[in-house]
Amino acid sequence: MCVMYTSPNTSVFLFVAGGNVDRPGGPGHTTPLMAAAGGGHLLCTQQLLDWGAEATCSSPDGTTALMVAASGGHTHCVTALIKAGAHVNSHDHSGMSAIMLAAAAGHVMVLRCLIRHKAALERLSFQVCCTCTAFGTC
Repeated sequence: MCVMYTSPNTSVFLFVAGGNVDRPGGPGHTTPLMAAAGGGHLLCTQQLLDWGAEATCSSPDGTTALMVAASGGHTHCVTALIKAGAHVNSHDHSGMSAIMLAAAAGHVMVLRCLIRHKAALERLSFQVCCTCTAFGTC
């Protein structure tokens, strides 16, 4: 079992012996890894990965920790998740991928990171202004 306490600056995870680090429990059935990465908490993200959290784990709607971190602009968490085996081109049930979410939110550094790690550009809509500006396509 996992219990998460959050504040604006930190997330603290407490585990009971034998608990499942990938067990969803937060709003939207998020896992502790999704909560940590989505909040930009690199140390918590890395600790959860070290404890065996699956970098590829997803919520029932297909959202992954990588998507949550990318949409929040948390480049360091994105990098940690990719290094731990997160699938860069996964998409949720609505068809959104990490690169699409980062572009929609205007997170240029995350876009560059995802592209360096072979994110599929054909899924990206170049109608998003930040993408055009970042890559000189306009």
